[in-house]
Amino acid sequence: MRVDITKTGWISDSAATDFPYWHWNIGALPFTRNCLAFACDAKEPDTSHLAPGQYDILIPSPGEMGGHPFNPKFTGKSRYAREMAAIEMMRKSLEADGFIMLPYENQKDIPRAEGYYLTAVYLEELLEDYHFCRRHEKTGVWYHKRGLKNFVTDRDRPGNRIIDPKTANRGWFPHFVCFAFVPNTGIKLDIQIRPAQEEHGYRYSSPAAAGFFPKRFLFPSNRAS
Repeated sequence: MRVDITKTGWISDSAATDFPYWHWNIGALPFTRNCLAFACDAKEPDTSHLAPGQYDILIPSPGEMGGHPFNPKFTGKSRYAREMAAIEMMRKSLEADGFIMLPYENQKDIPRAEGYYLTAVYLEELLEDYHFCRRHEKTGVWYHKRGLKNFVTDRDRPGNRIIDPKTANRGWFPHFVCFAFVPNTGIKLDIQIRPAQEEHGYRYSSPAAAGFFPKRFLFPSNRAS
């Protein structure tokens, strides 16, 4: 039986080959990784042994691993100047982390590179938040993860499959930053998983207990058949 992962967050074994990133949508990964982690293929550290609600997730922003964190605080500039400054800061942050920046504006102009996959980066309207998506090199379809507590999907905001990230409906992220290559081995991020404590300020309680998803979505042993 085929189950649409974009609607339910889980799939049958027979459908796994149709959704290349199904393993990102099981266990603790949906609740402990953001769009940057997915773009970098950063699954470490392993969280499969942790029960939901027993951890805090501290995820770095672009550039923190490379020593050039993205921190767009611009004052006294025109909106266009702030946009250009934020885009330039993001480019430097990504380069510091190990992204290979590309000068192309359209994906059709970008040659394939053995051992790398393509990513696209955007900024939201206020230029403070960001979003990433990555291309599956065998199919050309783009995938992204809408932050913590969300599953990986190949759909844009209205539900259309993403074939071109520049023409897809990106919702709150209108500002295109760049295309960039990431090695197939991924990019290491400083993702920290800690026992849940209120004072951390990053308390993520059990999605099942909060009513977000049925419990069967949380554990790989309970897939559909």
